[in-house]
Amino acid sequence: MTEQHRQTMLVTGKHGYVLEKIESILTEMGFKVIVAVQPDEVMRHLKTTDPDGFFLAGGIDPLIKSGYLDFLSGQKPGIKIVHHQGGPANVKAEVTEAFRI
Repeated sequence: MTEQHRQTMLVTGKHGYVLEKIESILTEMGFKVIVAVQPDEVMRHLKTTDPDGFFLAGGIDPLIKSGYLDFLSGQKPGIKIVHHQGGPANVKAEVTEAFRI
């Protein structure tokens, strides 16, 4: 991805140390990364930044996660959603699958 064509990934989850590692991996993959933890912050970014992808790391309350997904399906159906499972070794494969890189 070139600088002017970098895709943006909004990343959320519960654990800061996990999000830092995910941010590092995604940056290495060429993504512009926005990390948000609090639900109101996540929703603000979803509404205002128009990310290409939404990376859901672990520890998110199921009702909050459902709210994010409901919003996306109604307002931004084209966004790529990555449901992260497991450790950092899975990040590249999950993103590659979601984005068909």
